[in-house]
Amino acid sequence: MIVTRIVIAAIVLLGTLGTATQAEEAGPLHPYSGDFFRRSTLTGDWGGARNDLAAKGVTIGLSLTQVGQGVVSGGKDGTWDYGGRSNFTMNIDTQKLGLWPGGFFALEVEGNWADSVNGKTGALMPVNSNQLYPVPTGDNLNVPMLAFAQFLSPYFGLIAGQLDTTSGDANDFAHGKGDTQFFNLAFNFNSVALVAVPYSTLGAGVIVLPNKDPNAAILNFNVLQANGRRPGPRSTT
Repeated sequence: MIVTRIVIAAIVLLGTLGTATQAEEAGPLHPYSGDFFRRSTLTGDWGGARNDLAAKGVTIGLSLTQVGQGVVSGGKDGTWDYGGRSNFTMNIDTQKLGLWPGGFFALEVEGNWADSVNGKTGALMPVNSNQLYPVPTGDNLNVPMLAFAQFLSPYFGLIAGQLDTTSGDANDFAHGKGDTQFFNLAFNFNSVALVAVPYSTLGAGVIVLPNKDPNAAILNFNVLQANGRRPGPRSTT
């Protein structure tokens, strides 16, 4: 008999599908146009195509982080390492796309390469969280988020799919995967949660917006697969 463990997570301000659900009450999209020093993204509006896609509910994000880092004192090894991580995101608002209201698709693809100093510092917490995803070592490419959310009212929605559980609580001080805020994992994510909740796993749940404003509060109640693996064929003896 095969038993698949699950974990039930009731987390305040998790916002697993944060980018997509915030589109429910978001104002005008930030313009992608402008000169090199003023536009919101490095590559601009792609000849107007990016602005057109955003107006139709399709937003695309691309990022690349490169890190040269070494242990300057103490630790296990003082050699310097170079590595990096790339990230691709796509969010689709079905209402703006002309399909049906309240639907949101979210896709995230990430990969890292080369090496980091995480195994050389001797510290309990990784000092370079950017190199932890999708896995800490080697050259890797993975899809941590492929999910769909459907709002049934301005206050309530359902979510299901492959969920990236680190994307919640995206506050202005500390959040993310070491590409926009702090490198050290202790400043970006509550490591205690990693004991029970994988950073990317299959799950389903409900999203509650108590006052219709996703910037004020988001309540998520999810059932997650505890081992972080997609189910597949297995054999027993």
